[in-house]
Amino acid sequence: MKYGFILHEQKQSLKIKSKRKTVSTLRIPLRLTSTMHKGIKRYKGLEKYLNKLLKRYRFLLYSDYFQPSQNPKTEYQKRGENYVEFKFRPENRDWLELKMWGDALGISATFMFVRLLEIEKENESVVNQRTFRMFSVVVATVYYARVPQLRKSLRKGRSILERWITFYDLSNQP
Repeated sequence: MKYGFILHEQKQSLKIKSKRKTVSTLRIPLRLTSTMHKGIKRYKGLEKYLNKLLKRYRFLLYSDYFQPSQNPKTEYQKRGENYVEFKFRPENRDWLELKMWGDALGISATFMFVRLLEIEKENESVVNQRTFRMFSVVVATVYYARVPQLRKSLRKGRSILERWITFYDLSNQP
């Protein structure tokens, strides 16, 4: 009976310890801090941002996108770069998942987070390029949809520039 009581106490103490969040530190290269700040602002905290990164790129972790380290020891970030430290209290399950993926690849948890952040930065630039293309298409569409109205109002003639635009538009038509 005593033995069962001790096990019950140990289980309760493990539950209490597992619920408590501990402080973790991420060392992020200076070149990725803008992406980091955008993510923290967007998801209202580094804890939630870590969770979203893991959810978003979990399929890459299961695929062979990341190559494991060739070094038999755990690989850490390079010492020569400038780093910014971020201290936060992540969810234990998220930090454990990050550490497990890092261990599987032979790198530290912080280095694994930096790799996820690099992918996020690449995707951010792709999204920005798509947004710019879509914006330019919308502007061109609005401009060309408005040209007949613009010509009609410009024929009345308001300024020299508007008259020149009208002349230029009319002279280029067949």
